[in-house]
Amino acid sequence: MAAAIYNGFIYGIVYLFNEAFPLLFGPGGHNFNTGQWGAAFAGLCAGSILAALFHPLQERYYLKQVARNDGKGVPEARMHLARFGTFLLPISLFWFAWTSYTSVHWIVPIIASAFFGAGIYIIILAVLNYVVDSYQTYAASALAGVILVRNLVGAGFPLFGTQMYDYLGLEWASSLLAFLSLPIFRDKGREVGSTQ
Repeated sequence: MAAAIYNGFIYGIVYLFNEAFPLLFGPGGHNFNTGQWGAAFAGLCAGSILAALFHPLQERYYLKQVARNDGKGVPEARMHLARFGTFLLPISLFWFAWTSYTSVHWIVPIIASAFFGAGIYIIILAVLNYVVDSYQTYAASALAGVILVRNLVGAGFPLFGTQMYDYLGLEWASSLLAFLSLPIFRDKGREVGSTQ
């Protein structure tokens, strides 16, 4: 359940973060046209691709842990790289937030969004793999629960995103996301695995 809530929460932050792009890059911000501020999402894509390149390192670590455990799966070993991702999120969100001034070159927040994209990719992939390894036979049902929570949060968070950015402003709303994404997820793998 903790994995579903955390994954859903992170997914919700992605949707809220997406609300910042038209505000920063559109009219009133850097005055990009619609195509240009849409292209600003390239930072998120680049970060996700970069994170995907690191996945073989995570897999190698996992296989070493399985070998040490007499060939049995070690679900918590799936979270090894996620520890890094949980620190990328708040750092990149603070970076994005406080470089969201029009006096700062537009590429700086896009670079911050690349680190955000990397953190999101790492965490979401780790959580999904962790759930599969933890619940093995019941993995499909467990993943359905995780994805249900993720989709509900993904549908709910955008309902207040515009109001949040209007009320707090671009810098403080993005900072709020950073504060909320601080590494609150502790590795409780053995506890989760023992509750099956």
